[in-house]
Amino acid sequence: MDRTEKERRKEDFESWITFMPDKIIVLKEALPFEISKNLDYSSSSLDLIERYLLDKYTREDFSKNENKYFLDQLASYLGTTCKRNWQNSFWDIELDDEQQAFFGVPILKIKESPLPPFSPYHTLTALFSRKRGNFLSTILESTKKMLERER
Repeated sequence: MDRTEKERRKEDFESWITFMPDKIIVLKEALPFEISKNLDYSSSSLDLIERYLLDKYTREDFSKNENKYFLDQLASYLGTTCKRNWQNSFWDIELDDEQQAFFGVPILKIKESPLPPFSPYHTLTALFSRKRGNFLSTILESTKKMLERER
């Protein structure tokens, strides 16, 4: 990737972060009221979203172009929820090493922690394989507990 492309992708990433609150508003409008009224950035709100997704969608649905923006809205909500609950977390994007698993996608990292980066996009598609109904909240809570123990 040349320097110009890298700069463009970095600018896109910064825009993505800037517009996350707007995407979450659109998500709340798109979801059924019984779900959207409970989107309070808690682990229980992630369970509501996960159950809704498992009932209404498949992994293949999220690879379709028509669901690209919905996935982006969901990733914004999931990422914001995790960032609010995980101390010292921050957004980053890997643009140097194309061999990295999360190359070119927004990830959450945690300062001074050995925990691996977290990709909301990859995690959202993985929930269809798990089919648990609490996969997202389990990640949120277990990471939160690990971070508390590290202190």
